[in-house]
Amino acid sequence: MTPTPRLRRFLFSLFALSLLAGPASGYRFFGGTIDDSLAPVSENAAPWSPSVWGPSQTLSWVLSEAPEWTDSFEWRGETYESPFESASDVLPHVRAALEAWSDVPTADIRWRVSGMRVNLPRARDHINAIRPHVLDVPASYAAVYIEGGEILECDISFSPGHFIFFGRQRQSALVHELGHCLGLAHSAMFPTWDSALFPPEAGAVWPQDPKMAYGHDHDPRLTHDDIIGGSLLRPARGFRHGGIEGEVTFGGTAARFVRLVAARIGEDGRLGDSVSVFTDEQGRYRFEGLAPGDYLLAAGPMMETSAHGSLLDAGAVLHGAEDRYLLAPLSVSLGASTRAPPIALREGRGSAVRLPEEPG
Repeated sequence: MTPTPRLRRFLFSLFALSLLAGPASGYRFFGGTIDDSLAPVSENAAPWSPSVWGPSQTLSWVLSEAPEWTDSFEWRGETYESPFESASDVLPHVRAALEAWSDVPTADIRWRVSGMRVNLPRARDHINAIRPHVLDVPASYAAVYIEGGEILECDISFSPGHFIFFGRQRQSALVHELGHCLGLAHSAMFPTWDSALFPPEAGAVWPQDPKMAYGHDHDPRLTHDDIIGGSLLRPARGFRHGGIEGEVTFGGTAARFVRLVAARIGEDGRLGDSVSVFTDEQGRYRFEGLAPGDYLLAAGPMMETSAHGSLLDAGAVLHGAEDRYLLAPLSVSLGASTRAPPIALREGRGSAVRLPEEPG
């Protein structure tokens, strides 16, 4: 579908090898209008239309009974059998992925499967559908229909291959696509190194990358980053928070679309509850949804680039900039946004890190 001034269809996949690419992947949100920043803050995000999914209402999903759920597929010269014997085998995984978002206590997210159908058209039909991805490639994507700045519908095409390649985190890919349907774009990876080879230990600074990032998954639960993103889009009654805002430069000019992480200092002195954002076109950033407390900031180029093609095209700072860590704690209080000192990135490492192309 060709984007028009009134209707956009966002397509996001879990892997860089996806055949369909989306036009925007900024901060955590999809912008509500075509002219929005590629890194919108929550008030500029596209919400679900209240006429489709209003406050305290339940959004229904329909699972396709298409026979392709059971098809084998080839990947890089190998043939893989589907992990499912019927569409009914998919249903428990869909319910579990929906519950991952519905269980967020600070968000008004209520999702359920209303049934299964044999024939579901691949077009906007006022049905939020989950179908099998039928091409011989382990790629999944979400088609988010936005009109007049509001989300009206979402359809997911999901590859059974993700249940093979993701091991015990097999529902993570479906949780990721549902996050897109909620209105979340791709998050940044945290500044870890070789986390695929060395899973973080308990109490590590960066426990795991957000589900909405293209990072590594070591825990089936949503991360704090994912939870805050969903809560800002659909806040539950009583959800109160603070924030941090500031600017980043590189070489004396605005550092466009660099990654920042705010990590809360716990009572035991350890860092946790980490949240990631990107700077916008003017090098500005704003953390939202933060609980009261003291935070440390880390800034630098994105750690992995395949999830953020539009940011690269728009001049994201990558080559030559090194990470900066602000070790002076910033205090956050409810209902206020703390102003951080300016951050000037210095010349350093050569380029952003890219993940290997192998799935999983």
